[in-house]
Amino acid sequence: VVAGIPLPVVAVQILWINIVTDGICTIPLGLEPKHSNVLAEPPRRAGAGIVYRGMLTRVVFIALFMSMGTFLVFRWEMQRVGLDEARTIAFSMLVAFQWFNALNARSDRQSLFKLGVLSNRVLIGGIGLAIILQAMVIYAPPLQRLFHTVPLSLSDWGVVVLMAGGLLLVEEVRKLIAPRLFSHGN
Repeated sequence: VVAGIPLPVVAVQILWINIVTDGICTIPLGLEPKHSNVLAEPPRRAGAGIVYRGMLTRVVFIALFMSMGTFLVFRWEMQRVGLDEARTIAFSMLVAFQWFNALNARSDRQSLFKLGVLSNRVLIGGIGLAIILQAMVIYAPPLQRLFHTVPLSLSDWGVVVLMAGGLLLVEEVRKLIAPRLFSHGN
């Protein structure tokens, strides 16, 4: 409890997100097919480093979007359904944010739709596996007890997917309008 507000997720849920969801969704990014314009990109500055200002700005923006979205929905759901369900929704939303962020991370500049949604089938399979595992954590009674979850309704999933999908939409609009907004350090 912080400032009289219960925490949106518990420790075991954070471990699940960091170990299982992140791993399943990010390892396939290493198998991303080569994009058609890779050799047309200018080289990065010699002193740009691995993490450059534009990347750091993008990471902070995405982290704020995820955390604020999760916290706002958690507070709203707390008043509507109570702590256990609100916490399960917040947990599922953070997991779903990772699914959509994995799709965003395929390219800093090119739209997912230009790359081809299904062009990295290993990533799509990883996200599919992550969805199945998340459903097990929410609907299988032994896992419910371990992860402090309760079953979610279809409308709860609608809130989760719409909010988390908002991250994909925001990044797609950014890539369309200002693909170089978070520069490559060139």
